[in-house]
Amino acid sequence: KQSHKLNSPTTITVPLQFIIILACAFSFIFIIVLICCIAIILKHRKKRKLNRYGEKLISQTCHTDNNHNQLKLQIPCCNNIEKDTQSSNRSQSSYGAPSSSEPSTFSGTPKLLARNKCLPSTTFHHPQSVKLLSTNGIDSEANFYASTDIISVNNGTNDLSSTLRGVCGTNLMIRSITNVPQMIMPPRKVELISSEIVPPGDLYGEGRFGQISIGNVYSYNRIIIRRLTKVSTMSRSLFAQESQLLCSIDHPNLANILYKTLDGLALVSEYTELGDLCLLMRRIVENDVNARLDYQAMLFVTCQISSALSYLESRQLIHRDVSTRNCLVFNDYIIKLTDIAMASPIYSNYYSTEAHLPVRWMSPEILINGGNSYSIKSDVYSFGITLYEIMITCRILPFAHLSDQEILLSPPLSTDLDITFIDRIQLKEIIDLMFACLRINHHERPTFQDIHRFLYQQQQTQSN
Repeated sequence: KQSHKLNSPTTITVPLQFIIILACAFSFIFIIVLICCIAIILKHRKKRKLNRYGEKLISQTCHTDNNHNQLKLQIPCCNNIEKDTQSSNRSQSSYGAPSSSEPSTFSGTPKLLARNKCLPSTTFHHPQSVKLLSTNGIDSEANFYASTDIISVNNGTNDLSSTLRGVCGTNLMIRSITNVPQMIMPPRKVELISSEIVPPGDLYGEGRFGQISIGNVYSYNRIIIRRLTKVSTMSRSLFAQESQLLCSIDHPNLANILYKTLDGLALVSEYTELGDLCLLMRRIVENDVNARLDYQAMLFVTCQISSALSYLESRQLIHRDVSTRNCLVFNDYIIKLTDIAMASPIYSNYYSTEAHLPVRWMSPEILINGGNSYSIKSDVYSFGITLYEIMITCRILPFAHLSDQEILLSPPLSTDLDITFIDRIQLKEIIDLMFACLRINHHERPTFQDIHRFLYQQQQTQSN
């Protein structure tokens, strides 16, 4: 019997408490690993976001000319003006396209001048056959829009930062105070939807009273949602004023308002999976440090931007943050100007830390005289810096050798720009245009009407 007891198997009983403790320990370890993974993902989120933007567009619309390291666009038709004409049922001449018999040109690229000297003037030709954009009224057949926070101001203020940002953190557009009669904007039907349909979305940026997020509504995969989060009488009034103008204007090269909520606390506007032009070009340089857009691609892009700004000019509207980061890139390389970059933390280093000002894109008269100096010609200056960004493929910041404080204390000249990366022979016409836009005397800068006319003619010449 004793031998039988010794050979029988021994049963080990594990206490239930031990199993619970072991499970808790494994759960704790799993949670720690998960938190570490999330931290790593958030740490590299900015870089991954940059890689995501533009990757699809590069593979679908660009190919490299190995002989010159130029990115050429595989666009169906290098003529966005024809697309605009079809969408608005207007004659092509209404965009200010010059006839071939009377060329319009920007000449006289300045040499490296002393900082206290002005740039040479440029002569513009106005062909008689051109129908200029009207400032006395609006074409009943036109269908325009600008995706921006817009508000009319009277005398303004010398404090640059006091009225620059809108309710949701975007740059706040203003109306130019001139003696030119203001254009009456006909109402545009914007579909009203329930606020329950609008998702919270992924946070893009925040302002004083609201925030911007990216989500999807109905068949739109990527949309921008402007939402008032701090509701008060004042914030409601400001947001309603912005919304009223946003829903009444329209243009094919400005991001479109799609929906407005019934409670008036949110707006839904166009966005794109491809991101903005600045992120796209930075991605191009990341893939190939020597790559750049060719001349035809630059004309195709800049002609669309100038088309949008020419429309804003005709309605005496000042954008105040014209730059590649505010140019959304859609399929077929369609560009739509927007206003959301100021709200994005991605571009925090593009704005001065304290006042949140785009000082490297601001004209000298604003830096010297303050907010009262905002005008359409200050937008022309910003467009000149935008041309510079496109020509250097956003490799460096404008005036990269100067700090924000140095620019605020002593506004730089156009000759302070580093043009090492620019092909001065192939891009001579655009370089001339850039320097014309960057003149110290704002009265000597061209109008957007002239700029668009010139770029259109250059585009037509390259297409033939």
